[in-house]
Amino acid sequence: MYSYVARQPIVDKDKKVYAYELLFRDNENNTFPKVNPDTATSKLIAENELTLGLQQVTDDKVAFVNFPTDTLIHNFPDFLDPKKVCIEILEDVHIDDELVAACKRLYEQGYVLALDDFDFNARWMPLVPYAKLIKVDIQQVNILQCMRMVRQPEYKHVIWLAEKVETEVEFVQFSSIGFKYFQGYFFGAPEMLKKNRVTMAQSLVVELIAAVSEDRLDYDKLESLFVKDLTLTYKLLRYLNKAHSQLESEIESVRHALIYLGEDEVKKYLSLLLVANLTSDENNELVLKSLHRAKFCEVVLGRQADGKHDSKAFLAGMLSQIDLILGHPLENVLELIPLHPDIKCALTEINCHRSKALQLIKALEENDTELSNQYAEELGTTKDAIKAAYRYAADWAKTII
Repeated sequence: MYSYVARQPIVDKDKKVYAYELLFRDNENNTFPKVNPDTATSKLIAENELTLGLQQVTDDKVAFVNFPTDTLIHNFPDFLDPKKVCIEILEDVHIDDELVAACKRLYEQGYVLALDDFDFNARWMPLVPYAKLIKVDIQQVNILQCMRMVRQPEYKHVIWLAEKVETEVEFVQFSSIGFKYFQGYFFGAPEMLKKNRVTMAQSLVVELIAAVSEDRLDYDKLESLFVKDLTLTYKLLRYLNKAHSQLESEIESVRHALIYLGEDEVKKYLSLLLVANLTSDENNELVLKSLHRAKFCEVVLGRQADGKHDSKAFLAGMLSQIDLILGHPLENVLELIPLHPDIKCALTEINCHRSKALQLIKALEENDTELSNQYAEELGTTKDAIKAAYRYAADWAKTII
């Protein structure tokens, strides 16, 4: 299962890449699919920013992202870094007091706004004070009109971007009248990027919709739902890292992360993912194995601690295959989520009891009797206890799936 995104370069007068416009795709056909624009934006963000980050797609350049009216007004994901994202306001937006207020708020928060397919119509004027960039489709306007309009006092704060540039002549012409940035097939067609998709099961989406709809969140219920999907857990940690760049403490469990975020942020996070995953499927084999590992580590170490729930061991097991799911090295993934050092130690095989529990079940999966006996001895547990924990965790994981 893959996710797709296309990127088209935006260059400066020296033809050096300044940014990329990101374009939603849902298959290998490099065209915009027939989906609701709000859904497309949610999917683009959820499948990129909440996995490895938009900057992995843009090579650390600015990301231009299209935002429809409803997303701008009601569901803007304000965990996005204002320094890394440019908000493109589409030409078909309905400009009213509500939209103007939303743009003013985003402007005051430090976001860069760009007006797309600008045609110099007076209807744009309420938004112009909050726009830093204006994109002009040069195939749809007269260069003499552009030359006259860009010098008007109401645009003195604006940086001009020429899009649909197809020839060297057009590039030189619009450069000479004050345009600073350029986009079009002359510099590069949209480039398709394909990567592993991180998804949720449809049944889980339904349950989460019900949970989010409640007036007050039931954290016990939510934690039980998160247990069913390790990608949901990973994206929660990514969202937490984006929404709270300087955490007061590392995260020790799913419940800890949910409470730390608070009801409003949890609902915003879940709403974003729900919109993005309404039509997704899950990779059952990876999920089943991760759940098995999570419960096994929790049970084995719980017996050592007189049955005390070891949420760190559980989370380590849940995330033990996140590198395979995302298709990126584990060390890169761990840089993006605010995990407690104890969990990172377990995942990176640093000598500790959680790491030993994780290595033990990996040895059992490989039928490596010698290695599994070694780890069982180091953990101070018996072969019978290990077998019982393994069977119990396997049955539990199947029940969850």
